[in-house]
Amino acid sequence: MRALYLRYNRKKFWENYWKEFGVDMEEFIDLNMYPIEMTLKYVKKTDKILECGFGGGRVIRHLSKYGYDVEGIEYDSKIVEELKKVDNSLKIYQGDILNLAFEDNRFDATLCFGVIGGLYDKMARAIQELQRVTKNNGIIIISVMLDNIARTIQKILNSLFNKNQKKEFYAWMDTEEGWNNYFKSFGLQIIDSKEIISRYNIYYWAKFLRSSQKSNLKLARVKEDAYKLNPIGEIFWLIHKYVLKKQLAAGISFVFKNFKNY
Repeated sequence: MRALYLRYNRKKFWENYWKEFGVDMEEFIDLNMYPIEMTLKYVKKTDKILECGFGGGRVIRHLSKYGYDVEGIEYDSKIVEELKKVDNSLKIYQGDILNLAFEDNRFDATLCFGVIGGLYDKMARAIQELQRVTKNNGIIIISVMLDNIARTIQKILNSLFNKNQKKEFYAWMDTEEGWNNYFKSFGLQIIDSKEIISRYNIYYWAKFLRSSQKSNLKLARVKEDAYKLNPIGEIFWLIHKYVLKKQLAAGISFVFKNFKNY
């Protein structure tokens, strides 16, 4: 496992991100997108579900709209407030994944997309909390960052375009096998995995591959082709999607069965 350091300001990055994207739309249009695809594949309507770090709310809003029993926690209180203004029926709370305010074994399925890898020295604690609130033999879905060609390209582009900024810890990254072995050490048994393939990383990190046609960023959170790329960008996307999937994936989603150590 390796730490990825980038030249950026973490606080400003997320402030700008949520200003740019805002609250998510109420449902996914493309159901084969990350992170809804793996969620719908393994989570049942009869399950009691928790999403940790729901961000703009695209997963929790989709599940709630279609009658799933889902609750969510998010560290950023501003995001929680904004989402409640849009939909006050959502069962969402400000909370910390390192100290979940739920009793043991409360949930049948727990979702955590793109969160734990950003916890520099507290990742193990977060995993243990997810396990604690999830029932024995329950489902835990986690996404993390892959250590691959995409990350090398990201670091190069980041160094070129952000020379004046200091390096900060961004996230932990590893190979699929490395992550699998790490999660196994907590008693999590992998039952499925899938690379995270998205136009977002091309659009965000390689601005020269963007189309002159303006992208609808809010729509792009729930519809893949809303990120508009130029002809070269489209070729790169096809290579990314069909040829170098694992090498260029943004990360990987794991579906685990939770086995308690008792």
